[in-house]
Amino acid sequence: MLYLGIILGLLLLLAAVVARRWLFPPIPRTIASHEDAERLVHYYIQTTNRQLRRSAWMLTFVVPRLDLADRRVVVRIGINYGGQGYPNYLGQFQQAWANARLMLRAKEKIAAAFAKRGLQANIDTFT
Repeated sequence: MLYLGIILGLLLLLAAVVARRWLFPPIPRTIASHEDAERLVHYYIQTTNRQLRRSAWMLTFVVPRLDLADRRVVVRIGINYGGQGYPNYLGQFQQAWANARLMLRAKEKIAAAFAKRGLQANIDTFT
């Protein structure tokens, strides 16, 4: 009986997780508003920020324009140093290079996600 209760509890937990992801996905399925575009970009930026957190860097973003008639969206992505003072570019060039690659990978993922939803993304980067 105990094992049956544990198995039923795990199945119920699994069903709840699947239902939550299906009913309220972290990434919007369609882009119908400016807020949906920001949620999509926010998901990929936060995923990259988890990788950058170790070295005190972080990505920021702005979605200044969404034109649903032309199916275009403009996104600006920036990389900021969150530590005290200024980063040591000469001493940690390899780290800065790796962080820039992570930013470009996030940029590619965001462009692919918008393309999947039928939107053309203009993604600019700034520092």
